[in-house]
Amino acid sequence: MKKFLLVLCTCTLVLAQNFVNDSKTEYENAIKLYNQKDFSYALKRFEKLSKADAQNPEFHFYVGLCHLELKEYNEALMAFDRVLMLDPLHVRVRLEIARVYFETGSYFLANEEINRVLRSNIPQNVRKNVLRFKENVEKKMNRSFFSGGVSVGFGYDSNANNDIGNTSFLVPSFNITVPGDAEKSDTSLSSSLYLNHIYDFGEKDNIILL
Repeated sequence: MKKFLLVLCTCTLVLAQNFVNDSKTEYENAIKLYNQKDFSYALKRFEKLSKADAQNPEFHFYVGLCHLELKEYNEALMAFDRVLMLDPLHVRVRLEIARVYFETGSYFLANEEINRVLRSNIPQNVRKNVLRFKENVEKKMNRSFFSGGVSVGFGYDSNANNDIGNTSFLVPSFNITVPGDAEKSDTSLSSSLYLNHIYDFGEKDNIILL
């Protein structure tokens, strides 16, 4: 009986080790596909890994990244939410959630996620990149745009009174002679000021309303 239990335990350990090795190989292959920007095939690999080991946040994280690169934003958010359920302190996933919100035009939500990241202890070089991202988000949040200008015009007319000069002319219909007048020149100056205000209402059905 003891011998049987020993054999059973040995087989279990071997199977477990094989599973770990297979998972590691599968993970490395999936990462390679992701780095090659083959996001569709990488997604299939990571989904397989996440189903085999649902408690591993890294697998769900890459599932979300693949969906994000494929512009499947709802699926990306669901995967990132699973990461946070397993690891609430996962800072990188907060940034990727901010990316999703940014890509979908939810700039205020993106800014909230960025602020959460900035409150955490992140390396200085990463903080600089996050601050640049925040700057881009805040530009999008400012939806009012003003523009204006001034135009000035100058004109000259050598015959402003539209006359024929110091001669007379006959009006045939009435058979009368009308004296003419000297041509008179004139100059003109015009100016105008204009101001435009544009408010961006955001995107609706893939149409940007201005």
